Formats: sequence, C-alpha cells, structure tokens
Amino acid sequence: MANEQGRELYPHLFSPIRIGSLELPNRITMAAMYTASGSANGMVTERQINYYRARAAAGVALIATELIGIDPYGFTNRFMLRLDHDRYVAPLRRLTDAIHDAGGRIAAQISHQGRMVASTFSQRTPVAPSPVPFAMSETPRALRRDEIPAIVESFARAARRAQQAGFDAVELHMAHGYLINEFLSKLTNQRTDEYGGDVRGRARFALEVLAAVRAAVGSSFPIICKLAVNEGVPGGYESEEGGEIARMLEQGGADAISTSVSEAQGQGSEFTKEVPPMYFAPGSDVPLAEAVKARVKIPVGARGRITTPELAEEILAAGRADFIVIGRGLIADHEWARKAGQGRSADICPCIGCLQGCFDRLIVDLPISCLTNPRAANEADYPWTPAARRRHVLVVGGGPGGMQAALTAARRGHRVTLWERNRRLGGAFIAAASPPGKGDFNNYTSYLTRELEKAEVAITLGKNADAQAVAAVQPDVVIVATGATVVPAQVPGDGTMPVFDIYGDLYFRDVPAQHLAVLGAARVFCETAQWLAARGKQVTMIAQDVALARDAGMYICRVLREQLHSSEIAIYLRAGVAWTSKGKVVIDRDGIRDTLNGIDAVVAAGERRPNPDLAQELIALGLRTIVIGDASSPRDAFRATQDAFAAVYNLE
Repeated sequence: MANEQGRELYPHLFSPIRIGSLELPNRITMAAMYTASGSANGMVTERQINYYRARAAAGVALIATELIGIDPYGFTNRFMLRLDHDRYVAPLRRLTDAIHDAGGRIAAQISHQGRMVASTFSQRTPVAPSPVPFAMSETPRALRRDEIPAIVESFARAARRAQQAGFDAVELHMAHGYLINEFLSKLTNQRTDEYGGDVRGRARFALEVLAAVRAAVGSSFPIICKLAVNEGVPGGYESEEGGEIARMLEQGGADAISTSVSEAQGQGSEFTKEVPPMYFAPGSDVPLAEAVKARVKIPVGARGRITTPELAEEILAAGRADFIVIGRGLIADHEWARKAGQGRSADICPCIGCLQGCFDRLIVDLPISCLTNPRAANEADYPWTPAARRRHVLVVGGGPGGMQAALTAARRGHRVTLWERNRRLGGAFIAAASPPGKGDFNNYTSYLTRELEKAEVAITLGKNADAQAVAAVQPDVVIVATGATVVPAQVPGDGTMPVFDIYGDLYFRDVPAQHLAVLGAARVFCETAQWLAARGKQVTMIAQDVALARDAGMYICRVLREQLHSSEIAIYLRAGVAWTSKGKVVIDRDGIRDTLNGIDAVVAAGERRPNPDLAQELIALGLRTIVIGDASSPRDAFRATQDAFAAVYNLE
C-alpha cells in the first residue's frame, strides 16, 4: 500500500511487524470502537462490514473489532456484537471474509463488562470482584469463588468461536473498567481470597482468562491483551505496577500488549482519559507504552490522539512503541493509512478531538459519525460518484457548513462557486479555535481550504452577497450558509459597565479590561473564561446554572470542569446578575444580594437568530435555494457539517 515516498517519509511506520504468528505489512492498527451499528440481536450488519472493509482496503494492517460480548449477562450496549453462542459464528465469518478480501487482518475484541452492566438492561444484578459501584450506578454483586471458572470458560469459548469465524487474532479487553480491569484495580478489587490483595493476586483472574483462551485457540493463534497500564485516579495502580502486569501477561502467553487506560474507578470520580478529547496533547498516552516496553519483549502498541503519520513515525523511531493504535483518526478519514503510505499527510481529514460524532452519539446508542467527515461509517452508501446532472452551485458563506457544502458539491462533480464576506474562510471556527486546547479547529479549516482548492472551487473572499449579485451569476442552485445574526446581549444595569459579546468580535479585538465577569456556565462561557485567563485576565464566572458546561458532551464537560475548578477563576453558580454599574456587579443568590467590586467589564452572549432575508429574496426571484447551518436555525458545528452534507449530496 505504501509507495516509495511513503516508505521514505515513514520508514518505521511502513515496516512489517510480527504479532505471534501473524505478520503485518505495516504498524498501523485500528482501535476497537463501538459503532452502535449492530443489530439488536448481536448480529453483524452490512453497515459494520462496509465500515471495517473500507479501512482494511485503505491499508490498515490490523483492525480490532468493536467490543464483542462473551456472556449473555456481561454486556450493556444494545447493539453490541456477541460471541456467547455458536449462532454468531457464521455471520461473523462474513465480516472476516470481507476484511481478508480487502487485504486486511482482523482481531475480535472480547470482554465482559462487569459492574458497568445495568440490571435494567440484563435483568440481573451486575457482578464484579467486589461490591463497588461505578460512579452513580447500582452496586454490583461480588462474584463468588465458585462462579469465576464459568466466566473464565466463557472467554475461552468466545475466543474459540472467533477463531472458527475466521478472525486472525483475539484481543482480550483488560481496560476501561470492564471485568478483567476491575480485578486488576486496587480500587474495585477488595477481595481477601486468592483473587485479591497484591498485584499477583489481582492479576490472577486475567492470567486464568489468558490461559484458558490459549488452551482453546492453540499455541499459534495470536492473543493481544488490551491493558490498562495506569488507572489514572488517586489510589489506583500506576504505570510501574501496570508494567509488572504486562510482564506477567507476557509470561502467560500473550503475543502483544495494546496499552490503554482505566475507566475512572473511584466511586465518586468523574474524570477519565479513555477517550482523550481535544484538550489533551497528541500522543498523550504514549508514556504508557514506554512503561510496558521497559518490562516486556513482545510488541507494544501506543495510543492516545496519534493524529498524524509524522507523530506515529516519531514514536516508533524513538523506540517508544512497536505499533500504533489509531481510533478516531480512522473514523475521520478511512484512508488515513493509504494517504500516509502515499506521502499525502496533508490530505488526511483531521480528527479534532471534539467527540461529538464518535462518542457523544454512542452513549445514547446513535450510530457513529464524525464532525469533520459526514461520510464516516457510511462510505459505501455515499460514494464520490458523479451526480446525474452537473449543476452550477453557488455557496454563500464560508463557515464550516458552507465549506462542507461546497466540497460535497464539488466532489459530486458540480461546478461550485463560494462567496465569503470576510477575508478568510472558517466562519465560527475561527473563534472556536481560540480557547486553550482547541487549535485543532484550525487544522480542519486548513484541510477544507486545501480540499476546496484541489476541487477547483472558485472562491471569492470579501464578497458581500445580495440577491441581485447572486442572480447575476445565474446559478442553478444557491446554498445559503450565512450563519446567524446576533442580537446584542442585554445586561441589567445603568449602562456604564462595558459589555463584550461572545458571539460578537470578542475573540478578534484587544480587551483592555483586566477583571472580567463572564455571565454564563455553558461550554462557550467556560472556554471563553479559560481564553481570557490565558491572556492574563482576572476572571469571575457568574451563572444561574447549577453546574458548569452541562451542554457539553460527557467527557468534554468533565475536562472543562476539572480545569476550571483547579484554576484561579472565581465561580459563582446559582447566581443571577441583578445590576451592573461601572466597576461592580450585583449578584442575587436565593434572594440574597452580594456586590462584586473591581470588575472592569462583563462578557455575555447575545441571542443568535437566523437571518431569512437573503433566502427569501432569492426564492422570490425564482432561484432554487437551500438554507443550511445557523442560517436555518442556530446549531452546533457537528449538526452544521452533517446537515450541509445531507443537503447537497443528493443534489440533482
């Protein structure tokens, strides 16, 4: 798959590697990620087969499936694949055959989800090493000593079925707070028998599972252990002990270790690095692989926002890992491996770590998708074939929705013109990229700009569109992507307090005020508060809400809360602004008023409203008009790019 340029640029990434008896042509592997695309009865679907096949055909050396359940009472996702019965073998053979026909290899990731199984789903009380609940979930029942062998045997039978179904390897899930990880954990394993206590006792269950699986599949079938190397929470085991567990797994017959982290194990802990969002540096979890490599001789995989071939090559060249595990990067671009192999790193559609399509949807069992790639996991259903009739498409507005619409139209073979009133493309993403940790939004804007240029979209910047100007170019279709109009925020007071609007030009001007009050707790306010603090401002947050960032996805919310609560930003929740005047803000908390002095300005958010004027004028002129994004109704970036793609793909 790699050409001479790719091998020259990334010689380590495109060198072969052996995992047990399995030889892989390169070091690019795909992480297991739930897709919520299976059937309700645990069978593989055509959508899943197409999803995995597309990535195998583009050069991924080894794919790990999404989690496959080994016990009818050991999984909690409604559309999870299953291997707890022989009936699942033949359907999964269709998947493995498709991957092999595409030139790839595939491993079945198998697991029991332990205390994370909800009784409302399984109709049984969840089981775990000890009765320690996960966060706010129900308390599990501690497994009796005589129940453990049956679960061990369930792993072995599932692995044997995976082998019969044509999988090339099996991956034992020992991370993310599932049952094996729960036995390994100091926090969730409080047993006093031979399955608890020191690291060897806590590793006993994992080693028994590994031994039983090895006996079931034979000596030559590769077994990979996905290991939580570090629990990442106070009181949990750290990387030194994780390395010791890896050494024991190697001695027990594991052929490779794929490093990972643990789901938050403490009863009250809310923070996790299982799916690191944009605020984490690329390669954030590579030290986990280094800790394991120091203890074992078998191949070790690194993960954690490894977003570019350059970073992957650097990790391998430095000996920090033996293979690379890519997750969301392969959702954002199924051709990641092919483009890297052709030396086309700049052409890779970037993952920006937003989690909006790949995680936030999955926790409510909506199929996997992607903000930066609306075709993600649907590549077979939306091929870039020419439209039946070529149109002249004029896109008015160069924000993320407008750029996506223009690119979609161009890739379907339409002649596309894009007008943007500002002197640069990006729209709302320009401001969105400003807060700390969000620079990846710029990567997406740059990618779209390059792709538009390659697709020969005619781009005019600094162009204020009116109905007459649009009509003059005689387009067949007009896509109105002009964003929303902001009605300035109204802040109670005597008018002497300066007010900056988040949706105005706050991010593009010098803010002379030194102490600012940010009036809100939603995600945009949290990120703005951080942006101001990073610029040396003193910041106070005031909001009637009961918690910060409640509108953000689960992981983004947790990260923002931890960052803000550990910062020097003063936070007043359940507080309304009663009055403002020069230098002071009066807040009201349950009828009790306090005055905050020394505040130079406030930051508020005006109301975003769609502006229908241009669209209405175009329709009146008889022009075919499609309104997308905030111009239709205010929405987030994920919805904007998805809607833009959907509105334009089937354009005839």
